[in-house]
Amino acid sequence: MKKVLVLSFCILLCTAAAYGQAGFIGLYVDSPAYVDCYPNDTAPALVPIYVVHKWTPGATASQFMIEAGNGFNCTYTGEIIAVPVSIGNTQTGLSASYGSCMASDILIATINYFCTGTSPPCATLTPVPDPAGAGSRPQL
Repeated sequence: MKKVLVLSFCILLCTAAAYGQAGFIGLYVDSPAYVDCYPNDTAPALVPIYVVHKWTPGATASQFMIEAGNGFNCTYTGEIIAVPVSIGNTQTGLSASYGSCMASDILIATINYFCTGTSPPCATLTPVPDPAGAGSRPQL
């Protein structure tokens, strides 16, 4: 009986170490390398921002939204969702299903902004938790 109890306890400890989230949601201006994450708002232009799930050995979905900050002054013109199933949009909250377990890099969406050269150098776009989702960070 003692061996069964110890074995059960060990199994419970092993399952508690499982991770529910893997990787991060990144915003990039270069495709398909997904390395440069700083958009240049120096002149009037249409600027595509690529939303990519990075550093994951395998993921099936994500839930997040994109928030502008520090004086980001570009106008949202639309987006193209690249995953097969999605609910919502990147501005108010997006739930994206990848259709199967996929390893990184996973292109989730391309957001188009029209910039006029008026954003300050420290302006940012940041992936944040979807207000309709649970938790304190983007759900992966």
